[in-house]
Formats: sequence, C-alpha cells, structure tokens
Amino acid sequence: MKLEIKNLTKKYGNKVVINQINLELKEGVYGLLGPNGAGKTTLMRMIADVLKPTEGEILVEGINKNKLAADYRDLLGYLPQDIGYYDNFTAQRFLEYVSALKGIDRRKAKKKICELLEIVRLTEYKDKKIGRFSGGMKQRLGIAQSLLNNPKILILDEPTAGLDPNERIRFKNVISDISKDRVVILSTHIVSDIEFIANEILIIKEGRLLQRAKPLELTCKLSGKVWALEVTESELHDINSKYKVANICRENNSITVRIVGDKKPNEYAKDEKPNLQDVFLYYFNEKVQDVC
Repeated sequence: MKLEIKNLTKKYGNKVVINQINLELKEGVYGLLGPNGAGKTTLMRMIADVLKPTEGEILVEGINKNKLAADYRDLLGYLPQDIGYYDNFTAQRFLEYVSALKGIDRRKAKKKICELLEIVRLTEYKDKKIGRFSGGMKQRLGIAQSLLNNPKILILDEPTAGLDPNERIRFKNVISDISKDRVVILSTHIVSDIEFIANEILIIKEGRLLQRAKPLELTCKLSGKVWALEVTESELHDINSKYKVANICRENNSITVRIVGDKKPNEYAKDEKPNLQDVFLYYFNEKVQDVC
C-alpha cells in the first residue's frame, strides 16, 4: 500500500491552512505532531475525503483518489475529533448501523462487531445506550467504528482523548498490532502516545511540513539542547521567563528545572537525554510543563 500526497493545499479565502504538503506513506504508523491551529485536522480531513483540497492530489498506488471514488472510501477508516452519536442507539446498534452504511455484509459485520467490542472492552456494555456512556467509552466506540471495514488507510484524530492511562496503553498496543499491513495516521496532543508506536513523526507548523523523521532521529537532533538545572525559589520566575522550561521538579527543599534551547543556561546546567516532549517544546515553544 502506497499513499501519496502531492502539493496538497487548502485555502479559506486568503488564509492558507495547508501549504504545499508532499508525502509518500507506506505501511506503518505516522504520528502527526503540531500545536493547535497547525492544520493537522484539515490535512486528515482531506485524506479522509471529507474535505476537498484547494490544490494538489492524493493517490493510492499511483491512482488519483477521485478516479477511485467509492473504492477509495472503502479503503478508509476514520475517527474524527468529534463523532456524532445517536444517544438512543446502543453500542451494538450503532456499529450495525455504521456497518450498513459502509456496505459490509451483515454476517461479516456481526462477527467483526463482536471482535471489535472485545478489543475496545465494550462487550458488556453493547446493549447500553450511548447517551449513558462516559467520554472514554464513546471514544473507544469511535475507535471500533473506524476499524469495521478492516481499512487499509486508518486516520485517527485525537484517538486517545478521554481515555485513562490503562486504556491508552491498550489502544497503543492495538494500533501497533494492526499497523503491519496498513497506513495509520494519527494525531494527538499527548506526545507519549506516539513516541513509542510511530514509525515516523510528521511535524507540522502553520500548515507546512517542518520535519519528517523517526522518533529517535528527532530526539537525537536535540542532543546538547536539553539540560537539568537546580534553582532556588527566587530564581524560578526568572528562569521561566528566559527559557523554555519543560519540567519543574520539587523534591525536599530543591527545585530542578528541565530546559530546552540552543544555548546552555549556565555552567552548572547538566546535559539531559532528549525526549519527544522536548522536541515539541523546541519546535513550537508551547508551554507544556509537567510539575512533579
């Protein structure tokens, strides 16, 4: 399976949301990383055939998706950020309804629904109305519907939103397992969700593709740009205002800050091993601090 994105552009009036993006994707997991407003959702909606590009084209095995038409949509599985549910439907009824919309044979759909309900741990709730589901349960149901037609191109927009840590681990394991023979594109604001399952990271900023690399390659590029520094309470505010601080750790009477940047803060700062959270902070200057 080869998915090609050529000169893909989306404009709203004079505003360019996606700007000449070119990608060639094969089987594997691609993590889409970028701040809010970077254009991630717009890009995914165009790949999912929900939104029409202003310019450019999308091809599968060299054939334009517009020529493939319904055959292209048969290849797709899509989980949008906000999926519409009928609150009076049960989980079982909802998946049966989506299966019918996708033209899946009823007997095959029944078997697949049973498998997916088990995977997302909703079997015991299959006859419960969706209106009574928690946010995490709805998200798990959304993941299930995206997999109903065994898609070769799976597009997941913030798939772990609302999931607890254990559910996120289970989800990551499922994605790793099913990515062997399909293209999986997923975006998330939880950086750790893609750090260990993505074959490659696609960094997008202001509608442009900034970087495309394996997670290890991205973190290696930040070698010598991440430090740990012990500071006093009185120094903390000044450090916060001058540097990109990824983490503040208080232990007993000491405060250690994790700093990301091109210049070493001072001679007392110690080199730290970079992670993907540091990459996010470095490229986007987003204040995504953790306090421990």
